[in-house]
Amino acid sequence: DAAAAAPDRSKPPEASAPTAITMQEPTVFTLKNGLTVWHVARKRAPLVDVLAVIDAGHITDPPDRPGLAKWTADMLTEGSGGQRAVEFSDAVQSLGAEIGSTAGVDDAGISLHVTSARLPAALKLYAQALLKPDFADSEWQRIRGQLFGEMMYASQEPTELAQLAAQRANWGAHHRLGT
Repeated sequence: DAAAAAPDRSKPPEASAPTAITMQEPTVFTLKNGLTVWHVARKRAPLVDVLAVIDAGHITDPPDRPGLAKWTADMLTEGSGGQRAVEFSDAVQSLGAEIGSTAGVDDAGISLHVTSARLPAALKLYAQALLKPDFADSEWQRIRGQLFGEMMYASQEPTELAQLAAQRANWGAHHRLGT
């Protein structure tokens, strides 16, 4: 009978017992160069994720250079160590790896995802992107065009405009988060 199978919507359903979770504690150590490393081993798959994070998000952009954190993060993977963006991308993809970079409000980072068997070669490319970005003008012009397109799209999106208006109202027109 369909009526007997219908759920009772006159009151909220009973909550089930919470599922217990366990969080693995990271091993934290400092390298000779002062870099702090947080290591969490997982035995599920032979994959490695590396993330370098620095205190350099949008909030640290100079007033006269808004977008500097995002531009810098975007450019890290657009050629390095003398390799053009396409060459760098091909080298990363030939390893089955992913290297990405981003800038948030408070921090910026560059990530690596690769199988453990390909880690040594992928780490070389990762370090190259992190330590020797080219910041080639031709790549910057392409990225600049993409950023402009993103801004044009956002300027037509009601949700984006509402978020910008709320940030301006909350932080003010002269605070970095209000601009």
